[in-house]
Amino acid sequence: QKLHLMHCTSLSKIPETINLLKALKELSIYGSAVEELPLNLGSLPGLIDFSAGRCKNLKQVPISIGGLNSLLELDLDWTPIETLPEEIGGLPFIQKLVLRNCKYLKLLPESIGDMDTLHSLFLEGSNIEKLPKDFGKLENLVLLRMNNCKKIKRLPESFGDLKSLRQLFMKETSVVELPESFGNLSNLRVLQMLKKPLFRSYESDAPGTTSQEPSFVEVPDSFSNLLLLEELDARSWGISGKIPDSLDKLSSLKILNLGNNYFHSLPSSLEGLSSLRELSLYDCRELKCLPPLPWKLEKLNLANC
Repeated sequence: QKLHLMHCTSLSKIPETINLLKALKELSIYGSAVEELPLNLGSLPGLIDFSAGRCKNLKQVPISIGGLNSLLELDLDWTPIETLPEEIGGLPFIQKLVLRNCKYLKLLPESIGDMDTLHSLFLEGSNIEKLPKDFGKLENLVLLRMNNCKKIKRLPESFGDLKSLRQLFMKETSVVELPESFGNLSNLRVLQMLKKPLFRSYESDAPGTTSQEPSFVEVPDSFSNLLLLEELDARSWGISGKIPDSLDKLSSLKILNLGNNYFHSLPSSLEGLSSLRELSLYDCRELKCLPPLPWKLEKLNLANC
């Protein structure tokens, strides 16, 4: 039922006879030198967990991957794969897909939207340039990790259809505008979308540093509809002027990080965030004063203000 060939660095080929292991449930070739996957369509009917992460010679995923009808978890992180076959969208029970640090993978197949059982998707550090138009069809997706996907510049309008999404991690992407549908993420609890801090003009006197303009993030009006949001990390979004009064609608917020931004005032209604426990405003040097703060606040960071 289990076959583990992890870190077999001299193993470059798996025999075709592996397709005869009808009772196999777990297969791991993690860190091996395997160059291709000799999977036959309809073989390995009981395979639930398949890990091929860190197989540095694995450049292709066969079409037959779509025939693994019992597969729940697929790990392809740190592989040099360039494409995924459209057939991968036919995995009827897939729950977890790991594509971390796939540096040669630029696009996800359109069929990814057909993975209606998928609940966890890991894309961190990949070179994916955009998400498929129908990405929002992943109606059971709960966790999406896109940290350091630096080539993703925008989210599709269908993104707001991810009604089950609870945790979204997209640190240091190139996204500077959220779609209007973003506020439809009615179950979102955690949003970490911090940008890389930039040197300010008065910090650029140090050798080797230059002043940079902030990359402003445009937030749609619908953002205030995220009523279940508990954690928001908006560091270095380039927020300027005044924080909108609609912030007080995010009544479930427990952790709010607005550090390294350019706004000069906070809404007087901030006191109404009755669940707020942690508030970070470090390096908000244009901030002039503080309004009354929520009485349950336990941690306040005002460093370099």
